[in-house]
Amino acid sequence: MEISSRVRMIVNAAREIKNGDVVLVGVGLPNIAANLAKRLYSPGLIMVYESGSVDCSPGRQPLSIGDPSLAENVSSLFSLFDNFSYLIGGGRIDVGFLGAAQIDPTGRINTTVIGDYENPGVRLPGSGGACEILYHSRKSVVIIELNEAKFRGRLDFVTSSRKGLSDDGETTLQEEVVITDRCIVRIRGKSGPEITSIYRDTDRNELKMLADRLGISFPDGVTVLEDPTMEEMEVLGSIDTKGGK
Repeated sequence: MEISSRVRMIVNAAREIKNGDVVLVGVGLPNIAANLAKRLYSPGLIMVYESGSVDCSPGRQPLSIGDPSLAENVSSLFSLFDNFSYLIGGGRIDVGFLGAAQIDPTGRINTTVIGDYENPGVRLPGSGGACEILYHSRKSVVIIELNEAKFRGRLDFVTSSRKGLSDDGETTLQEEVVITDRCIVRIRGKSGPEITSIYRDTDRNELKMLADRLGISFPDGVTVLEDPTMEEMEVLGSIDTKGGK
């Protein structure tokens, strides 16, 4: 059975979550991936939404971070101030799930504009909580397609950036995992992006040429990821009813 890149991205993003993780969930594919993980193999994960919903189990797939379903079956509801100051700013988020329009080799992302800021080709929703989430989360997972329009040496606008060096000069940059439609790219510490695993149907030669153009390391012997299981596909289908196969 043919498996779409969308399904591969969601499933592999969900697999990045460990049981018991505190996960800050963004809208779109990150939202679906976190809910898939909670329902299938990480029941102890604590989902936190920017709107202040903490440890919720919505009865249906939430449409946005302000969906009323996020106030159902919930452990607590935080104000925006408490959420951003105590949970996010306090370093209590294990995994920050984000989408992006563009990403650069250091892991910085653009969710603001495509083109010139004053006269953009496309004006995007902006940061929301992405700036704080990417900076403060212990680990970040970004879901984005791998192509030259989205992986950029120079972003059209820097919306969010990872944490810099500590006062004593030691590297404290968090791990950033980039889930793409062809492979998984990891950015660790101060090192540049590296492909660490590929999907089973990815053309290695084509990916190698693209990675070279984008400045992404593609070492020999990378892991070939297992296809989504039937169980993952079935559970995902019940969550992502409009997403296709």
